[in-house]
Amino acid sequence: MANQNRVLFLDTTGHDYIDGLVFYSIPELKRFWLKCYQGPFRLIYRPLDAEAEFPELCRLVIACKNLTLVVEELDIYCRQGRTCPEFFEIIRRGRHHNIELIGVSQRPHGFGRDLTSQAKEFYIFNTREPKDVAYLKDYFGEYLVSKVEQLQEFEYVKALEPFNESDVVIMKDDIYDTIRSDRKVTGVERECPEPECSGQCSNADRSSSHDVCRGTETETRSTDDT
Repeated sequence: MANQNRVLFLDTTGHDYIDGLVFYSIPELKRFWLKCYQGPFRLIYRPLDAEAEFPELCRLVIACKNLTLVVEELDIYCRQGRTCPEFFEIIRRGRHHNIELIGVSQRPHGFGRDLTSQAKEFYIFNTREPKDVAYLKDYFGEYLVSKVEQLQEFEYVKALEPFNESDVVIMKDDIYDTIRSDRKVTGVERECPEPECSGQCSNADRSSSHDVCRGTETETRSTDDT
């Protein structure tokens, strides 16, 4: 993610992403985005009502085009293969708008084939949940599941679509150690871009839409990347 210069993070739980300007209101996000949508941006949206706000956020993404959308806790928005029409448009025809989708979820079971059929890469961390293991076994086969069961902390299996056993690679994400260390001693502080804001807003104040973003660069590995 460090090399992407047009990124919108949907930070569903409100604590997974820190490198970017943070918004909690769709109108505030839209007002600011209209000023910068043609250039580079790193925006973080933390919804107060995730499922209700998701369709409008997807409409903004489609209108903006040429960006990377990172959806955290993807299973909230895509249950048993059902999702809103706006997200379905991104899944099926996002490439025509040059939209890259990265989905992150702890529970891959139940996404449905509309999503996984469009995925190019899978990054799979260790899981022992029976339904998830059964899902991975059904989708990828015994060989990949045997590799997943061997994974240690911060290790993951990278698998490409179409799946081939020779393409399975076990990797270690060392960036987590860097992040934990950097967060103790460094930070990025940004002034609120909104003119009506008289000073720097606190990231801890969830009532404010003009937040200072504090932190260091992070990278997320997706379960599905369409």
